Amino acid sequence: MMNRSWALAPALLPLLLLGACSTDSILEVPDPDVVAVPVFQDPSNLQAVRAGVLREVARAFAGEQNGEGGQIIVSGTFADELYHSGTFTDRQEVDARATSLTNGSNTTAFFWLQRARNHAEQAAELFSASDLAGSDGHAEVLALAGFTYVVAGENYCSGVPFSTIPIEGEAQWGSPRTTEEIFGLAEARFEAALALSPSDEVMHMAALGRARALLDRGRFDEAAQAVAGIPTGFVYRLNYSAGVVDTYNGVWNLVNAERRWSAAGDEGTNGLPFLSWGDPRTPTIFTGPGFDNSVGHHAQGAYQRPESDMALATGIEARLIEAEAALQADDRATFFARHTALRAGAGLPPLTDAGQSRDALVDLHFAERAAWLWLTSHRLGDLRRLVRQYARAPQTVYPIGPTELGSARGDHLALPVPFTETNNPNYTTAACDPTGA
Repeated sequence: MMNRSWALAPALLPLLLLGACSTDSILEVPDPDVVAVPVFQDPSNLQAVRAGVLREVARAFAGEQNGEGGQIIVSGTFADELYHSGTFTDRQEVDARATSLTNGSNTTAFFWLQRARNHAEQAAELFSASDLAGSDGHAEVLALAGFTYVVAGENYCSGVPFSTIPIEGEAQWGSPRTTEEIFGLAEARFEAALALSPSDEVMHMAALGRARALLDRGRFDEAAQAVAGIPTGFVYRLNYSAGVVDTYNGVWNLVNAERRWSAAGDEGTNGLPFLSWGDPRTPTIFTGPGFDNSVGHHAQGAYQRPESDMALATGIEARLIEAEAALQADDRATFFARHTALRAGAGLPPLTDAGQSRDALVDLHFAERAAWLWLTSHRLGDLRRLVRQYARAPQTVYPIGPTELGSARGDHLALPVPFTETNNPNYTTAACDPTGA
């Protein structure tokens, strides 16, 4: 007869083996999707971290996320560079300057901007704790973080919070920051980058970012001094790829390929005539109906392929900053000289001093900025500066009246912080007033 105790042994063996080890440790297995901090901090891997930051910043500006555009699309639509030619009501809200707190387009663009900022600041933390502290890559990621703050300050209402997720430890919730404070945070990142004495490319990029923040703060002379040594031909580019949709230039895809947005001209009475200018700096072409088949569509020529790069910082912008400082100082000769030299490089006729009023020179300067910096997420910041720094009435600056699709326009002067930010215990919606410049 078989001994019953031995007959049960095969069934009991797994339990006996379990009893010989800790049941708590059974589930402690490596997670292949999580990279350990020491791996990041290995100097041989930090260039991959830097590449990740470049990708996230590129995506935040002109990338495409789940069918939505980045800051160039959302700010250009809010301003007068683009209009909505599709069917989504969330996008129409942005075009109408009546963006609800739960608007999906704005929420997506805001999320990816904050994501890029956090990635850049995490990377700066990793560089600073490694053998590559003070290197060119370290300075570059600091400066890229600065640009995310600049764009947040230019495109969003006063009261944006900036939470951080450190490399190790718990998330640190941010408190609302005023527009002035946001530009101060940007300036601090650029100054930290410049203090590392980087290569000319990174130094010029960081100096331009710092000057842009100074311009936003109304410190015109300091802004001009910051860019004095930058060559006019300098360009720092964000790169895109034709490989997959996720790496496309989203402006090309959403405006030209899908026709969900259109290049705009003379939008809402006050919009600049981008379509009729015939200006080589703002090339457009009529392509027929938009995606919704009820309004016309104009393709933009700033980004003509899915792999078209975006100019984040340029020597042209340096000369524009110098021209505005001259305007502020009533130095008409320098003002016209800077603009005329730039226009000569594009084969355009010179601007001449015909005794125009100061207001006329302001109009002229901001039109030139709009042409040179078209579809680079500068225009909304400039409209806000016209109200904030030049005392222009909003109804004379922003598009007014119905949108191309017939929606009534609201009174927002900036994009709101999305409702999802109320998950932050330090933030309430009362901190953001999108009707302020």
